[in-house]
Amino acid sequence: MRLSEIITLVPSAAYTASFDTKSAPYHVSGFAEADFYLDVTAKSGTTPTLDVSIIKRNTIDGKWYPLSVFAQQNTTASIEQDCPSNIGWDIAVDVVITGNTPSFTFSLVAVLKD
Repeated sequence: MRLSEIITLVPSAAYTASFDTKSAPYHVSGFAEADFYLDVTAKSGTTPTLDVSIIKRNTIDGKWYPLSVFAQQNTTASIEQDCPSNIGWDIAVDVVITGNTPSFTFSLVAVLKD
């Protein structure tokens, strides 16, 4: 039996600016794998783009490195990314939103597995 936990990395809401969650990372040291689910339900603005990455912190140097990168979004979509190994100790989310008065309504959920 596989131990799993579902965590909401980014709650569903309308976001209009770039942000990250490095100041409040998620501790995932008890897990080896993860599935990430990005659900973009609305967008507005002129030529809006949404870039979402899951990043992990190196416990030796404290720097953040890419773990899972979603394809750039400019419309609504539901996308799954699998990370089959080595998710690290701490993960965070990096979101970049661009365009003229952009807005994306989206959520990001992780299913963590041992």
